[in-house]
Amino acid sequence: MQHGTMDTGRKPAGIGSALVNLACVGAADGNGRPILTTMEYYDAKGPREIILSGPAARRLGTALSRVAVALVIVVALLWMFPILFFALIAGFWGGMAMLNSTARPMVTRWIDGLEAQSTT
Repeated sequence: MQHGTMDTGRKPAGIGSALVNLACVGAADGNGRPILTTMEYYDAKGPREIILSGPAARRLGTALSRVAVALVIVVALLWMFPILFFALIAGFWGGMAMLNSTARPMVTRWIDGLEAQSTT
């Protein structure tokens, strides 16, 4: 792709593509575009199906790659410092209420942006 041009049809490459395929459970429309099906526990508007455009699939792949890297870092830290496991459990336990009141609306807005990007 040349600088200054916009590619709207390419699929994400590499690990991002694999993670998008995993998140979409392999579902695709007739043109091969991945179909993301959301769930109610993390998407306030879910369940809904979003046919991902090339840029939306790349955006989702990038986000999922970042989450995967964060999980690898957390697992490595827990392996090196097992005492952090108890802090993680306490933080998770305390954060459950925050997940529903704060994180879920944030995720829903992010998915709304993904859906808007897919329809343009």
